[in-house]
Amino acid sequence: MAGARPALDHPFIGKIYDTGETDGEAFIAMEFVEGQTLQDRLSDGSLPIEEAVEIAKEVAEALSAAHDRGIVHRDLKPANIMVTAGGHIKLMDLGLAKRILVPEDAVSIELDTNLLTGKLTLVGTLPYMSPEQSRGGGS
Repeated sequence: MAGARPALDHPFIGKIYDTGETDGEAFIAMEFVEGQTLQDRLSDGSLPIEEAVEIAKEVAEALSAAHDRGIVHRDLKPANIMVTAGGHIKLMDLGLAKRILVPEDAVSIELDTNLLTGKLTLVGTLPYMSPEQSRGGGS
C-alpha cells in the first residue's frame, strides 16, 4: 500500500502499512528491517552492559509511544525486537497488539483485563508469560 501513513509512527517501531485478508489468509504488510533479532544477537553471548542499557531504553521508548496511542503489544520477547545494522532497535510483530481506547480527558484508567482479552483466552508466547497468565488466572 504505497504512500500509506502508518497508524503508529516511531523510529523504534516497525511500520505497519496494511492489514487484511486475501484468499482466506490474514496478512500484515510491514516495513522490511535489515538486522538481526535480539534473540539471535543474544545467541552469540551476553551483551556488553552499555549495549544492553541502550537496547532497554529504546524498547521502553517504543512501548511508551505505543501506550501513548492506546496500543498494548502483548507479545514482547527477544524474537520480536530487531537490532538494526545501525545498532538501534525496531519493535516488531504487533500481530497480537490490542488497541485500548482511553477517553482524552482521563487522568488515569483502571484497566479491566477483559478489555485486553476475552475471558479464558490465552495470547502470547508461553515461555514469556507470567505464571498467572499461563494458568489463565487473573492479574
